[in-house]
Amino acid sequence: MYDDIMYDDIMYDDIIDLPRPVSKTHPPLSIEARAAQFSPYAALVGHKDLVAAEETLAEQKIDLDHDFELEVSEDCNYNYNSAEDF
Repeated sequence: MYDDIMYDDIMYDDIIDLPRPVSKTHPPLSIEARAAQFSPYAALVGHKDLVAAEETLAEQKIDLDHDFELEVSEDCNYNYNSAEDF
């Protein structure tokens, strides 16, 4: 295993310290253009709108008061226990 690592080091010794190549025909990309290449969901049409809609629904979620939560919980437990009888 370690022999492979040493071999890799030797294999690239001739290029490891060379400066980064710069294109003579293509100007460097702006930071925004470079970032756009790595945007994972940019290709999903409508994804941003769906996320915004989900956020809106989450914000509109109604919090139940404690008494109502207990009532629903008791109803669920009653139904669950009744189902066990069958």
